[in-house]
Amino acid sequence: MTDSTRSWVPGFTLTDTVKEKIRAGHMHPGIQGKSLFLSSDENVVWNLVKDTLIQPDVLKPHSSDDKKEVIQKRFSLQVGNLGCNGAECFCVTVILHKFYCIVSEMIIGLRL
Repeated sequence: MTDSTRSWVPGFTLTDTVKEKIRAGHMHPGIQGKSLFLSSDENVVWNLVKDTLIQPDVLKPHSSDDKKEVIQKRFSLQVGNLGCNGAECFCVTVILHKFYCIVSEMIIGLRL
């Protein structure tokens, strides 16, 4: 069975597998130890990710995979909680396969 993909933000693709991984791991109730978005509304979460892709604050190469890029955006309001200690999160990090413009992973993190 193939993973369906669709253009989600012009120039970017988000696969169903990654969307499900984000839902299961980073939205309530989530996975213990994983950072969670405050909102359980998918539209709010996808808009945070979309804002991160459209207007990133940080764009840098992935530390261990040259085929990936790290995109981060800081928000003025808390967007989630860190999984390791429950601290407030103000940043969304998206890992992108840069050659295919496919979102491969999404992380909430970076305390301010």
